[in-house]
Amino acid sequence: QASMRAPEGSLDPYPGAATAADSNGKLRGRIRLLSSSVLFDPDDIVVPMLKFPLGSVRRLEALGGSADAFELVCARTVAIRPGGRDVDYTVDPDALTLGAWRFDLSHQPAGKVLEPLGQLIAIHQITSTPERRNALETLRVAREDSAVFNRRHLTDPETESVCFEANAAAICPLVREPGILALTDRRIYFQPVNDATGGCAARSQSLAGIG
Repeated sequence: QASMRAPEGSLDPYPGAATAADSNGKLRGRIRLLSSSVLFDPDDIVVPMLKFPLGSVRRLEALGGSADAFELVCARTVAIRPGGRDVDYTVDPDALTLGAWRFDLSHQPAGKVLEPLGQLIAIHQITSTPERRNALETLRVAREDSAVFNRRHLTDPETESVCFEANAAAICPLVREPGILALTDRRIYFQPVNDATGGCAARSQSLAGIG
């Protein structure tokens, strides 16, 4: 299994909410699919981020009668950065006692999450470490290779000229963020394969402002 502090590849972030079985209310935030876990990143910075390791998932299912919610039962959870502080992670090895976590999606049907999540869970059930790594790498490469730079992200699409573009990755806390690096005659752009940081579709910097 991956180190708890090692950056994981990010597949997609989904605005939504999480509710523990013993909770009285929903926590708003982003549900992020990582290569080795589901990460719930709450809007309230006082609340720690929660990781659900995919190798510890015991049940995953869509909620009947709801097109935008699913439940996840995990044998282990990891609490990260409570109050935004960089302190030791807290691992709960008996998370099954909490029961099922409910995740509600704000703008996406549950199927859009369950399909890639189910695929990742199946990969993490592979007992051979080399085979599991190869399956994850195949999934990563296929996703990243399918990405193309969208010229609509250019500051001035009419006059700006793209000189170079290539696959690249930005390393963020807890996340390896794959994308496309594009260089124009005026700016340098990074377009994530997905918006892992919750910022925007593409980030850029003027070449004149570098150095």
